[in-house]
Amino acid sequence: MKLTIASTLLASALAFAPSPQFGIKSALNAYEEHAPAIALSDADHIPLEIMQGGGTLKTWKMPEGTERAEMAFKTNGRPLSAMVELLIGPIRKTHTINIKNQDGAISPYKACLKFKPGPWTIRITNTGPYEFPMEAGLAVADSAKNKEIEERTLTMFKNADRVLLQGGDSKSQGGQVHSFPIDANVKSVNVIGWSGNLSKIKKGMKIKIEATKGPNEPRQSYDLHCGGSTQPYHCIIQTPGSGWTLRIWSKNVVEYPCEVAVVPHEVDDSVDPTAAVTSAW
Repeated sequence: MKLTIASTLLASALAFAPSPQFGIKSALNAYEEHAPAIALSDADHIPLEIMQGGGTLKTWKMPEGTERAEMAFKTNGRPLSAMVELLIGPIRKTHTINIKNQDGAISPYKACLKFKPGPWTIRITNTGPYEFPMEAGLAVADSAKNKEIEERTLTMFKNADRVLLQGGDSKSQGGQVHSFPIDANVKSVNVIGWSGNLSKIKKGMKIKIEATKGPNEPRQSYDLHCGGSTQPYHCIIQTPGSGWTLRIWSKNVVEYPCEVAVVPHEVDDSVDPTAAVTSAW
């Protein structure tokens, strides 16, 4: 009886392990010949401050002429729940992202938001309960840094194997879904989304990004809504160990397609890409 149970558990574990017989055919190894540019080079040095849970919020008014801001979020190991909003005026929002992570220490979130020059305000809210504080910070890119990030991001996006995501019906349901299997040696990935390059008319982008392990277990979730002129949107998602898959689907209508690219950010060359690697998560 014990031998039967052990055999069943081993078979179940092997069913979800990466198969060594097949290479990963995705955007992740379409960029291997290019050294992945790190567009968020300063994100690790953004000063963070503690924001208590229960709806605590902080706003940053963008200086005149600013076009890009870098953001970073993490926790001490508790879940990370946050909302980022780009505001013009008192209530008009042109960008939102709803962040839900099971562990904000293992999967800190870093992102770079682009917008047109104007009287913008960025509002960050801790949407978790009182018991779950988080650390958050924001850095505004000056003109030189803005140009540097733009060149790196666009170079990465153009050289990557981009995937077109079509929208769904009039209720934004049934949009196209695409999955990116992540190699075991890839510790984190760049995700870039853009809809402004598909049409002369600047159309909005609505996508949902989930980082899953196992058959259907989202560990990280990012619900993103960008106005047509605020792209490309670039973020870094942590994928330590093996068994990760990025699942991205369009939440927009069929007339508003977008393109996404997934490119390795941190790669551990000492790890076999097809190996089953355990992690603390």
